[in-house]
Amino acid sequence: MDQVSPNIKVSFGTPHFKANPYPFYARLRRELPLCRVALPGKIDAWLITRYDDVFQALKDERLVKE
Repeated sequence: MDQVSPNIKVSFGTPHFKANPYPFYARLRRELPLCRVALPGKIDAWLITRYDDVFQALKDERLVKE
């Protein structure tokens, strides 16, 4: 399972999730629009789920990685 937050876990690669991921993403937008996720290889990343937040993050020079 991929960890999305301490309270929400999901297996993104399962056929069940892939068949209908939309309710899960709607829940994230409502309850946890910015959350830390663990990617394969135990790499931490941030998942931003709302359009306006993504737009602002992409313009923020503090979030650039060279």
